[in-house]
Amino acid sequence: MPASNLKSLNCPTCGAPLETDGTKPVVHCKFCQNVIFIDALRPGEKPEAAPEKARGVPEEIITQLKNGNLVEATKLYREIYDVSQMRARYAIEQIQSGNFVSPEAGFSVKPDPIVQVTAAQKAGVATITGGISLIGCVLPIFILLVVGSVIGFALLQPGGPFNDKLNAYGPAVLLPAEQDANPDVVTQFYNLNDENRLLGRVSTITGNILWKSIPFPKGKAVDALRANNENLFYVNDNLLTALSNQDGIQVWQAAMPDNLEYGEDSLVIMNDRLLAMTQDRTLQAYNTRTGDQEWSRSLNGYDRKIRKIGGWAVIMDTTVDKNTYSLIFLDPTDGHEALRITPSCQAENSLENDLGLNAGIIPDEAENSVYIIYGIFDGCVQRYSLQNGQMSWQNSQQDAYNFFGDDFHSILTESHLIFNHEHRLYTINKQSGSIQILLDDPDYELIPLYLSGDNLLVRARRTRGTERFELWGINMTMGDRVWQMILDNSKPLDPPDQYQSLLDIDEFAWTWHESPGGVLLLNFQAEPNQLVIKTINMADGSITSEKIIPFKNIIGDFYSAPSIIGWQGNLFYFLMEVRLFVLDVSSGEIVMQR
Repeated sequence: MPASNLKSLNCPTCGAPLETDGTKPVVHCKFCQNVIFIDALRPGEKPEAAPEKARGVPEEIITQLKNGNLVEATKLYREIYDVSQMRARYAIEQIQSGNFVSPEAGFSVKPDPIVQVTAAQKAGVATITGGISLIGCVLPIFILLVVGSVIGFALLQPGGPFNDKLNAYGPAVLLPAEQDANPDVVTQFYNLNDENRLLGRVSTITGNILWKSIPFPKGKAVDALRANNENLFYVNDNLLTALSNQDGIQVWQAAMPDNLEYGEDSLVIMNDRLLAMTQDRTLQAYNTRTGDQEWSRSLNGYDRKIRKIGGWAVIMDTTVDKNTYSLIFLDPTDGHEALRITPSCQAENSLENDLGLNAGIIPDEAENSVYIIYGIFDGCVQRYSLQNGQMSWQNSQQDAYNFFGDDFHSILTESHLIFNHEHRLYTINKQSGSIQILLDDPDYELIPLYLSGDNLLVRARRTRGTERFELWGINMTMGDRVWQMILDNSKPLDPPDQYQSLLDIDEFAWTWHESPGGVLLLNFQAEPNQLVIKTINMADGSITSEKIIPFKNIIGDFYSAPSIIGWQGNLFYFLMEVRLFVLDVSSGEIVMQR
């Protein structure tokens, strides 16, 4: 408001000067807070005792009073002048008595009674006041500390802005550990915060990440992962990198001539050499401590497996001018050729069979020999000495032996060799080479899994009609199927036919493991999400015990099939739903998950 428009009036209640520009009918006294009607009070004038007209009081209030509506008049006064109920009622009473200029004059709040306080009471009050003051200072600090701690804890949780949210996807590997010690796991993680992948070592005791590698370049992932007692080795495209097992610090890095070949057998550790088969058909050997390339060998054929037999690195390859494959035994230290075996077999009235990529090869360390099973025309089984490469015996059959991928499985005992081919199981006498058909069922593909005494555990996949997996118990002496267990709606987690999709109410997944009390059958189920572990008596197929482990942290009516990392005694290591699990199958307890 401009200063030139100010007019000087005095409050009739307290005498203090009032400031007004003359345009508003009322003004609040800044000192006593009373309401004064300006048009009832002129400069230098005093209010008349009983004016003929209630100058300054709104007409609607006067009308309500004339009609006897005291409540409505009070309500209007409160709404117009924004005062309390008690002040408005007091003013209405003053207006009724003829005070139209300052109806709130004389209104005051009842003062507190005067209380005499002794010296002792004053001291007590001072103490209490001091305590209250101290509390008043400490309490806000305490509240800030609590709130800050809660916020800090939330921010530092996985996925918070100051902490990585890491999902475990694999591949993963168990690190070598001392005897009776639980091995730690190194696995590939995906960081949801920056969308990069990295490796991390996880303590299988506490679940803590002991170290993390430097994140890989955007879009890069681990192609293969191996470990020895000192270092961890991984491959990204054509880069081979070694990290220290202790702290995850890079030890060395080497560029291979091409990307790593596909398959589990393309990256192998032998002594202090790391052997890598690359897609340009070359085999490299690197020093595990320094990363130096010690030797390299080009291949002519198309086999991509590195086999470990009798301390040698064994490959299958041809000569430049001939398409006949040989088993070539290489010294992993310097790559020199120590032995070469070129099998050939011709049955009576049949074409000659040469070694092919689909052969079954079984090393026998105890006998210092190797068994080779092959033949696309007529089958041939041969035993060779690893001392001189000479053939000990051979046995020809009319059945062709042609194995693909992971189809070939065998069990070696002191006296016999057991192997499968499609719908048959065979046994071979290791000394004489005589061969017998142990079991034949044209409606099933058969795989030998485990031998305990005379009881053979067999995986059977039904090929006639709807696919179904079963477990059979076979008596080796009689060759009879003693028992049969149908695994309804459940598929194997182990190759061949490895299940890698989602589990739901119609699709389960299973694996197995040997134990002192029999064979463990581990069946992962959904709805409810749980793992059922059954112990099977090998003699009759009866269930001797059963444990149910619920997956409380896995919600929903389906989840991803687990990926098996490995076993260490009674501990089962696996990845599932971006988590790492360690399960003690003897107690049925999940001892660690992360």
